[in-house]
Amino acid sequence: MQPYFDQAKAFAGAKIRQPAFFAYGTADSMVNMRALNEEDLKPAVPNLQGFLPLEGVGHWPQLEASEAVNEALVDFLNKRKA
Repeated sequence: MQPYFDQAKAFAGAKIRQPAFFAYGTADSMVNMRALNEEDLKPAVPNLQGFLPLEGVGHWPQLEASEAVNEALVDFLNKRKA
């Protein structure tokens, strides 16, 4: 994982300013290393408009909980149409 962290240094302090949605599995050990919560993301993602923790889902929520992820993403995108 160190090469990933080394490459990511170029983005230190960067902000995601476009409307954003974050879905993750609570059983994903990558997320659990950082004890992630919605408030932790807001400084880096000030336009965070969706946050979906999926209980018991791992690193691939779009596959492991596809119906829940798709429903949430469609709702998020429909709100952008206006």
